[in-house]
Amino acid sequence: MSHATRRSFLKLTAAMLCAGGAQTSAVQELPALDGQLHDDLSTRQAAATDWGGHVHRAPVAVLTPASVADVVRIVKYANQRRLKIAMRGQGHSVYGQAQVDGGIVIDSRTLNAIKW
Repeated sequence: MSHATRRSFLKLTAAMLCAGGAQTSAVQELPALDGQLHDDLSTRQAAATDWGGHVHRAPVAVLTPASVADVVRIVKYANQRRLKIAMRGQGHSVYGQAQVDGGIVIDSRTLNAIKW
């Protein structure tokens, strides 16, 4: 498995953002996920603003995990590529704690139930 460098990842991300959120994904070679990794512009914009409206940090992707294993997989993936991760619950942070520039936001609302 080849690993993208941080520089090449950021160049691809910048190109994608300049192109207005083209469908070409800046996140490549993903692990198998039970949930979904969204890289569309509307989902990324929704995760880029804090509840107070003061901070704006644009992620390259937003994970809606279907399992705890998804969280483990995406954190491992991000660590291997030196990407930052932010955990987002209901989105009530007021100083950007649930946001990350150029990284991956994990939207934990899909993990709101205990399943046996």
